[in-house]
Amino acid sequence: MIMATLRFLPLTLLAVCASASAAGHGAPPSQASLCEQARGWGEAATSSAHQIPALVNQDASGRSYRFDLAGRGGLRALDASCGFGSYAECTFRAVASDGAAYQFSDLSSFGLWELDGHLYLLYRIVSPKDDAAAAKRRVVRVDNPPIRVCNEIGDYSDLM
Repeated sequence: MIMATLRFLPLTLLAVCASASAAGHGAPPSQASLCEQARGWGEAATSSAHQIPALVNQDASGRSYRFDLAGRGGLRALDASCGFGSYAECTFRAVASDGAAYQFSDLSSFGLWELDGHLYLLYRIVSPKDDAAAAKRRVVRVDNPPIRVCNEIGDYSDLM
């Protein structure tokens, strides 16, 4: 009986440790849930997400954004280099806490948000024509590769 208990103890401890690890980092919300939550981001009374400010520079070639993250979401920094215009394309460069870097491209109409230890790029329609368009969101989790959580906006080429 004692031997049988000792044989299963490592499995039990492994399961407990895995649960504690997942709970410590907070599992990301479901896709539908996150897209719904993103509608309230920016409304202080209802938002549990925090917008991360950027250092912004502008010159003749466009805008650049620098987010110093100091390990938040597993990143040291996130940089974006964008052309001009509401829907210009940006090249993002993420530098992980261990120094590894990766790149991806997306729209320039973004804000960086943190929720439960995860970083998300939030996109909105810049000049919405009505309330329904104003409520639409696209949410992308910053990861390698980025994970599109939801896309209510669709193909942005028809917004230009």
